[in-house]
Amino acid sequence: MSCVQDGKTLTSSAHIRLEYIEGVCRLVIDSVTVDDEAEYLCEARNEHGVANTWAEVLVESKAARARPTLASSTSTAPAAVRRLPLAAVAAAAA
Repeated sequence: MSCVQDGKTLTSSAHIRLEYIEGVCRLVIDSVTVDDEAEYLCEARNEHGVANTWAEVLVESKAARARPTLASSTSTAPAAVRRLPLAAVAAAAA
């Protein structure tokens, strides 16, 4: 499996993992930051063919989502706007 973020090839790290478990490929982003906001393209290949998928990840800070209150936190840690599975890409065996 290979994935690109805005055209840049990704490799597994402490922050981003490319996984293949029980026939399912996944791109996992831990502790999302605004730097992760991008279009992601992934491709899996084997003797049966090629499967492609993509997702656009949008990130907004907690401060942008928070309503002002007396007890509100001042944390501005970002949160994923939506979490999309990049795809369960599995080759049909047989």
